[in-house]
Amino acid sequence: VKHLSMIRKPNLLSGLAVCVHCGSAMVVTNAGKNLWPAYLCGKKSRRGQYSDCQARLVGKAKTDQAIIDLVLNRILTLEFFAALLEETRARFADTSKIELQLTTFEKSLALANREISNLLELAATFGAQSAGAKIVELETEQTRLKAEIKNLETQKKAAQIEISPEALALTLSVWRN
Repeated sequence: VKHLSMIRKPNLLSGLAVCVHCGSAMVVTNAGKNLWPAYLCGKKSRRGQYSDCQARLVGKAKTDQAIIDLVLNRILTLEFFAALLEETRARFADTSKIELQLTTFEKSLALANREISNLLELAATFGAQSAGAKIVELETEQTRLKAEIKNLETQKKAAQIEISPEALALTLSVWRN
């Protein structure tokens, strides 16, 4: 029932607000003689018995405006997003794990390159028949290692996120509007 009311009558608090008295989801209804929109305890709404819960109607317009004001003035602020960006930077800043993986893959790639070189010398000396299959295997490994290294380097660059204060302010302005 809760989900149907969210679909039929979507509102700012769909799926978020619950009655403080009984815990039922709040739904939107039209109340009073002039049918003003209000939030109502879902239990009252479903059963049609206003004695089922002691919760009262909550005016939708003022409640929605208070929530929007809260979001605009406390969350969609330059200070909030600057702090969020700093937290994000701090989490991405530790690239030691990526560095360790890069070192490991680079060593493996150097080893594969050295083995390929040795096998090519062997093939030149004793004939290609003796080393052909192993060279193909090592070249496949070499390609995989190069792809892994490229992926890790991309992750390392992404960890160094930079957003200018101007870009952040412009984004917030668009969101607020």
